[in-house]
Amino acid sequence: EDTDILENYVRALGIKGRKQWEDKFLRRMPRRFKINSEKQDLKEVELLNKLEGMREKITLQLKPLFDKKNGTVEEITNAIINVIENNNSKTKLENFRDNFKARGNGRKAR
Repeated sequence: EDTDILENYVRALGIKGRKQWEDKFLRRMPRRFKINSEKQDLKEVELLNKLEGMREKITLQLKPLFDKKNGTVEEITNAIINVIENNNSKTKLENFRDNFKARGNGRKAR
C-alpha cells in the first residue's frame, strides 16, 4: 500500500531522475487528486512526512549506485551487487515466492 501511494505521488508530480528524487518531497498532490477539508489537509501533511521518510530511505539505499553512474562496467556491477546485498533483496524475493506458493499462485512464485 505504501509503495502504491509513493508511486501515485511520484507520477502525479512528474518526479523523474536522481535530482528530483534527492529533493525533499514538499509539494502537495495536485488538487484533482484530493478533497478539500481541514481534516484532509492534516492527513496530507502526515502523508507528505511519510513520503519524505520513504524518499530518504530509498535515496540512501541507492546512493552507492548513483555514485557510480559514470564508473566502469565493473564498478557499476559491484555497486548493483552491493545495493542488492545491503537491502536483503534475496531474502525479500524468497519471502514473496513462499507467500505466492502458499496461496497457490505458482505462476507468480517463479
